[in-house]
Amino acid sequence: MKAVALSAALFCTMAPALHVQEALMVGVRSDATGMAHTSEALVDTTFSAFPGPLEEDGFEGYVAFICDSALVEMQTVFGAELSIEVVPLLAAEVFPALRSGEIDIICSPTTATKKRLSNYISSPPVFLSGVTYAQRKPVGEAATCSALVGSLGGSTSGLALIATIAQSGSFRDDGIILERFRLNDDSWQEVYADCDDPPAAPIRQYDSHVDLAKAFCSGEIKYYVGDYEIVALTLQAYRKTGPTCEYAISDRMFSEERYVILGNTYRTSPEKIRFNATFFKILNRQIFFQPSILDKAFEDSCPKGQASRKLKTLYWAMRGHVDE
Repeated sequence: MKAVALSAALFCTMAPALHVQEALMVGVRSDATGMAHTSEALVDTTFSAFPGPLEEDGFEGYVAFICDSALVEMQTVFGAELSIEVVPLLAAEVFPALRSGEIDIICSPTTATKKRLSNYISSPPVFLSGVTYAQRKPVGEAATCSALVGSLGGSTSGLALIATIAQSGSFRDDGIILERFRLNDDSWQEVYADCDDPPAAPIRQYDSHVDLAKAFCSGEIKYYVGDYEIVALTLQAYRKTGPTCEYAISDRMFSEERYVILGNTYRTSPEKIRFNATFFKILNRQIFFQPSILDKAFEDSCPKGQASRKLKTLYWAMRGHVDE
């Protein structure tokens, strides 16, 4: 009996450990209207006949469409070996999730910066936008005791770009208040001297573009700063929900935001590295080869839109001339 028990114990010791399949964790922005959003982002959601993993979870938009195209092809390549989990994120959550390894890929209108391109695997640029601002109409309309500027927390449209807009004279006299605040000059508070509940700062950050649109249209802030297309589409969608909101969007852009799709390169397993490498290999081919996924994504997400001259130039650089 002892011999039998010993043999069984030895067999169990020598048996290979069962392989536990690791899911590919795909992060996706839930509020970037027109780029990566859910139906909760105030827009009508339409679904295709053969949805990818993101669309199956209720996400759509330009960047989501591009990611889905590569993920669908990955499912064909790996079959049952590939399991995908979709993780909804706000802008401020994106990089903590990448750094911690919570997600492997982020499908978001993420601006390319030198630091980001050094730390993560990246696609080529997939879109070109720029930071601008919306202002309530008539000009100057907003509660006197409100904050002046609202922007998205965790985005590149932060204090430095707000300062650039203010210094350009676009905010008129409000720019003086913002400049004093930037220089830690407490005299910016003088404008709120008669307010019972003055804002703690003239600049306020919000978790999502939906929150920004609500704050802007309710008079909680005077200027809405963000990437042009997302600001325009979010306000357009919010106005359809019923609230009166008359505004003007500046046609001037104060930065160039090249959107890329990023992937994790550390704190990850060999299996995840293989999945990530395959995703970006497929994505790059779909971008550069004809017909380019960039054109299809634009047609699908902006059916009535007209690409700007700069965006057309980017498309030409990515996939070459399209024969008419």
